[in-house]
Amino acid sequence: MNHPVTDPAVERYLDRVRALLRGMPGPEVEEILLELRGHIGERSESDGNPEAALRALGEPADLARQYQSERAATRAECTRSPIVILHTLLMLRRGRFTGWAALALTAFGYAWAFALAGAAIEKILSPGDVGLWSRPGVASFPRLTVDGPGPLGTREILGWWLVPAGIVASVVLFLLTRQFALWWIRRSRSSRDSLPT
Repeated sequence: MNHPVTDPAVERYLDRVRALLRGMPGPEVEEILLELRGHIGERSESDGNPEAALRALGEPADLARQYQSERAATRAECTRSPIVILHTLLMLRRGRFTGWAALALTAFGYAWAFALAGAAIEKILSPGDVGLWSRPGVASFPRLTVDGPGPLGTREILGWWLVPAGIVASVVLFLLTRQFALWWIRRSRSSRDSLPT
């Protein structure tokens, strides 16, 4: 059994980790610190010098960020809430282009999912002001408007079908966005350095 490590350098290190884990529940923080203390004790058992174990753990800020990211990723996978997922992607991006791209795509997907659902609801409330408009005889993309009749010379091509089409498209886009975000979070978790065990 490991003896508790009471070296001043270890205590300073653990105090810094504790301070950087603010916002996490107290029992979780204490469990992490107990785990780190045991890890340091195991590594320094042979030579009695915990400095090498502290160097192996890395900077307290990096270690605390890893624990917070791991906790956020677990919450995102459990709750599947768009807010929690976006927060987790924000934490996991770590300045990388792929992280920023995943965050932007997820935000864009959720925004469009909510916009399509809103357009479907608005079509029920104000049928003449919402529609998918197209200009006959001209090759152009249809325009979705929710703020009044379409541009001059256009006709509404979906009519009341905008309601079920908007809701179905909203649900499909929402689910695809969530699956993409959760896939990226799992991918990001598996590619990160593992936490001490």
